[in-house]
Amino acid sequence: MRTSYERLTLLLRTEIFKLAGAFLLMYVASIFQKPLFAQDYSRIEVGAQGTALRLMDRVDGTDQKGGFGLRATYNLSRILALDAEGDFLPGVSREGEQRGGREFTVLAGAKAGWRWRRVALFVKARPGLTNFSNIVRVEFTPCGGRECFDVFPGGHINHFALDLGGTLEINTTRRTFLRFDFGEMLVRYRDREYPVPGDPGAYLFAPGIIGKSLLVTAGISYRFGSIEDRPVPITGTRKWEVGAQYGVLSMGRADLSNYPSFVPIAIGDDKSFGGRLTYNFNRWLSMDGIINRFYTDRAVGDAQRGGKILQGAFGPKAGLRTSRYGVFVKADLGFLSYGGVRDNYFPPFPTTRLTHFAFSYGAVLEYYPSRRTMLRFDLGHTIGFYGAQTVVAPQSPPFNGDFRDPGFRDSGMEFMTGVGWRF
Repeated sequence: MRTSYERLTLLLRTEIFKLAGAFLLMYVASIFQKPLFAQDYSRIEVGAQGTALRLMDRVDGTDQKGGFGLRATYNLSRILALDAEGDFLPGVSREGEQRGGREFTVLAGAKAGWRWRRVALFVKARPGLTNFSNIVRVEFTPCGGRECFDVFPGGHINHFALDLGGTLEINTTRRTFLRFDFGEMLVRYRDREYPVPGDPGAYLFAPGIIGKSLLVTAGISYRFGSIEDRPVPITGTRKWEVGAQYGVLSMGRADLSNYPSFVPIAIGDDKSFGGRLTYNFNRWLSMDGIINRFYTDRAVGDAQRGGKILQGAFGPKAGLRTSRYGVFVKADLGFLSYGGVRDNYFPPFPTTRLTHFAFSYGAVLEYYPSRRTMLRFDLGHTIGFYGAQTVVAPQSPPFNGDFRDPGFRDSGMEFMTGVGWRF
């Protein structure tokens, strides 16, 4: 059995290796600046693809399926595009409270990167929706001359999704190219309540989570319209940036309705305001530091989470910057500090502050209205590492004395938007 430290080290290695390739590509691109934008392109591209999806979460960690889809791309320039796709996956997942049956996914967002004569490499961040065709539902059924309720499959449900990954394009002719996409698709399974027919106030509860999926596609695309070959100038920037942002973190939270089971699983959207400081080493590489104060009160939770959150993060940001916009990937180390953790179940039930290690990665899009001002949009995956805690509790049931609340890891989606000043 691995210790908690070994599991944490293994996970960090895995996540860091995911980002190493993206940062390496950006570094190589900065070295070969002259041929960087030698490839021709058109404004509109359409294509078809085969799709493979592996859903990895506690719903069913072995769920794999294949399908097909269509995509459309509008190139704003050589390095930035708006990208959309729709995929149908006819394989049937086991029915459950959050997903089941066949799946249809729609994603749309930004794709940015580099073009050479034969090959192009991009990073992407695309929010969207995924639909499942066969989830459980609650209905009345005949029951010995009276009506009872029961749970049946057959309902549809939509979940929010976020695709983070990379794209490889290989030109076959001037108009056609092969495209290969590899990405992590996060799915936000929201909390669901099933009202019990005939029993006002009674319900069945399905807790929400952020599920992780591996999404891989391969296909062929065609360029429509005139072929353009105008270069895009890559510009520098000032050394320092300061800014303010508003953010939303969708992540697990403690749920008092589960008391006294101590199962800290439910999904919540916590809102924050914060500040950011950035130092630009050059036009390609920067170092970011952020601090966010969440004003949503999670109320008193369990021994791991509860109350309002303070978040800090620090790490590199690498990418491309033109006179009007910049596109980057980022990786941050930091913390999530909860101000209302309950680690004592004796009246008056005092709370304390508890800080946990966190790791995040994602994509950044910046728009520059002027030489000094900027708008910034962040999309990312935030992972919290919650260590085991000892809880002080009465000797009577359901506690039977002090107990050890085990540690766990939880994933979340994070979105931030803000303004900044460059100097």
